[in-house]
Amino acid sequence: MDVRLSHNQMAKATLMLRFRAALILLLLLWPSAAFAQYVGTLNQIQCNKTASITTATATTTSVLTGVVGQATHICGYLITSSVASGSTLQLEYGTQGGPCSTPPVLSGALNLSTNAIVNRGQFAYVSVPTGAQVCIVTAGASVGATFDLYYAQPTP
Repeated sequence: MDVRLSHNQMAKATLMLRFRAALILLLLLWPSAAFAQYVGTLNQIQCNKTASITTATATTTSVLTGVVGQATHICGYLITSSVASGSTLQLEYGTQGGPCSTPPVLSGALNLSTNAIVNRGQFAYVSVPTGAQVCIVTAGASVGATFDLYYAQPTP
């Protein structure tokens, strides 16, 4: 009986050794959930520039001229208005050669009032393509607004 007992123990030990090796191999090859869920760049872009423009009429106005080979990263804006109500301002971007021709929209129409509208963070939350300019579109019977854009244009 002693021979059988030691033979069974050796078989169990070999089986456990194989099981441990397979488990370690499985854990090493298993994809990490933290990396699988990450989207975006590891480097946050901090805005260090400001562009300011004042408009008094309903029109499309270029706020920031794009730089060839550089994307513009936007951190936010500050809008102050002298109009009580009835006019809007919208942020968009487009190609050079006129105030934002073929413009994709960056914000919805913001209703202007004598209260300031602030949307600003320390880091960029939206980027426009390289070389694109940033514009505002104002609409309404009486428009009086100052628009400050906080942005970065890091060199590639």
